[in-house]
Amino acid sequence: MKWPAPKLGTVLPVLVLASSVSIMSTDMYTPSLPHLPDVFGTTPKMVNLTVSLNIFVFGISQLIYGPLSDRFGRRPILLAGMAGFAIFSGLCGAAQSIGQLIGARVFQGMLAAVEMVLALAIIRDVYDETDQVRALAIYGTALAVAPILAPIAGGYIQVFLGWRAIFLITALIGFCVILLIWRRLPETVTPDKQALSFIHVLRDYLKLLTNRSFMNYTLMVGAGFGVIFAFATAGPFIIIKYFNVPTHLFGFYQAAVALSWFAGSVVTNQIADKIDTKIILEAGLVCAAMGAFILPVLVFTGIESPLSITLAISILGFGMGPVFAVAPLRALAVADTKTGTASAMVSTVQMVIASLASASVGVFHDGTTRPLAITILALLVVAGIAYWLSIKRG
Repeated sequence: MKWPAPKLGTVLPVLVLASSVSIMSTDMYTPSLPHLPDVFGTTPKMVNLTVSLNIFVFGISQLIYGPLSDRFGRRPILLAGMAGFAIFSGLCGAAQSIGQLIGARVFQGMLAAVEMVLALAIIRDVYDETDQVRALAIYGTALAVAPILAPIAGGYIQVFLGWRAIFLITALIGFCVILLIWRRLPETVTPDKQALSFIHVLRDYLKLLTNRSFMNYTLMVGAGFGVIFAFATAGPFIIIKYFNVPTHLFGFYQAAVALSWFAGSVVTNQIADKIDTKIILEAGLVCAAMGAFILPVLVFTGIESPLSITLAISILGFGMGPVFAVAPLRALAVADTKTGTASAMVSTVQMVIASLASASVGVFHDGTTRPLAITILALLVVAGIAYWLSIKRG
């Protein structure tokens, strides 16, 4: 039986907290990345796997969480996923080798994935079209606080307490979030007993993969997430190792990028009911393209610096604020499947793209900014093509 529809002030704070702790598990950890090769006697490429594989399984796992939430309800699946996330966060902090850390990070990402699917699905469950854009803009705005504060906190924790403390703190916060979900978040959907039928699930995912309008909007979001995680993976090595910035200061550079996304989300929230969402999406993509082209110019002309690189990516981040608010909802609007399943596919595609971007800067790591610049430019080309195809289809 479906519970009464919850109010805005009840739903969004819980979703933001659940999503924030998942984001913190990577963003608070990134300042430690350049130090782990020495800790475990390994290479930067192996350490980067703790990010790229985490993101990859984060994306793939969402394919099952959507149907599971359609079958059993949003609330129990969210509780189970967050409990597993907290446990494996603790195991990350206890890892004694790079292999153990990679394994624990894989399971941590697999279980953290539940919030990404269900946050979008719950917003879709509760609000009408206009309020969905506003709710997602508020969600994105509030959620941006985590990647602003997490890397700053992570840098200081790395310096004063060490990298293990980062994961133990994440686990503790995860358990606190579980209590809040238990007490504050009601069910928002009526469970469907047919939702886990293998034939039905496979049919729905094939529908989405062949739905060109759905995939075009999803690819736009995926390109944005690719930029974020490419910088999260390569940024610590570039800023800390290449430019010799102290570890405890790196978080401020990463926070600047997150702050730009925050600003883009704030602007979107303010204009959501005044300007057509198509125009908002276009403006965001144009702004993002500017940042994507400025970065390689800085890098290949030799005038790069920590500040100029951060500024270019921040311009891109500001543009992605409107894209993150509009494109996912447009994708769900054109989907011809259940909301949970469509939400899972949106999140899976965007995180798989993010993992490929993270892997790209890791595999081609050469100690410079060039792999990051090329990867980001390629991502925005993908977003541009996806938008052009969406316009062409009318």
